[in-house]
Amino acid sequence: MRQSDGQIFFVPSDQLDQVDGGTDSILGSISINDTPKTLFQIFVTSYTDNRTHTFNVMESFSVQSLMTMIHQRLGIPPEQQKLQYAGRNLTADKPLSYFDIKKECTVFLTGRLRGG
Repeated sequence: MRQSDGQIFFVPSDQLDQVDGGTDSILGSISINDTPKTLFQIFVTSYTDNRTHTFNVMESFSVQSLMTMIHQRLGIPPEQQKLQYAGRNLTADKPLSYFDIKKECTVFLTGRLRGG
């Protein structure tokens, strides 16, 4: 997987040496088994700019992966993100499928309150 001009590309691990920019541009890898996995779009409505942003994800992606994508696109660090879907707070260590996040769902991004 690599990012270029705001787009993310998935590259099979046996073809990484063929990627322009080398493996230092690889953000991470996804293990692929016999079950086909497909990307789908979800929407993230942000508190910072009151806009809805589109992200391409898979059910197996962790919430942490989504938070990383949000950070890359919107510049909001994961520790300042609070994600909610269907009235539930999303926890970083769970996959999106745990929260039943499917195609064209809207996740809400709010800020974490700082204690003090």
